[in-house]
Amino acid sequence: MEVYRRCTEAIDLDPSPSSGYFLRAKALMALGKLKHAQKDLDVVKQLDPDSNSTAAALKELQHLKNEEAKKDRKLVKLILNHVSNVPGLNEVEDSNT
Repeated sequence: MEVYRRCTEAIDLDPSPSSGYFLRAKALMALGKLKHAQKDLDVVKQLDPDSNSTAAALKELQHLKNEEAKKDRKLVKLILNHVSNVPGLNEVEDSNT
């Protein structure tokens, strides 16, 4: 969290260098704030379109997003399986139709 705060302070002082956005994006990725990290990496890409580091970070971010989506799908499946095993749930739904 300290890195995020310091990078934000640096960006507030001078938003032109891409390094503040890049480091803050990496901190956000570590914190699991992937949407915010994407925004910062988009800014970095605009400021420094030829950066290999940015391309690698975007690839890493996409991997993290894919992993998060997998976890979400597993959680939804687990919840749906649990709910479908609740006694009496189907009878309540059936009586309302």
